[in-house]
Amino acid sequence: MTTWLLSLAASPRWEPQISVLCEAGQTYHPQFLSEEGRWTTDLSIKVPGTTCLRDKMDLLDYCKKC
Repeated sequence: MTTWLLSLAASPRWEPQISVLCEAGQTYHPQFLSEEGRWTTDLSIKVPGTTCLRDKMDLLDYCKKC
């Protein structure tokens, strides 16, 4: 199992963050931290056979989209 959390430095204002939990043989759903401060599951990229985001550049690109 691999867990990734990408966030920017602590700040008094909202900062984008994502979380990805990768379990072998499981469909994954990345999550992002909403402006309300709640982790929200992103169901928009649920594609059969999609692999877990592991590459740092892929994670950064996904974070920019959130």
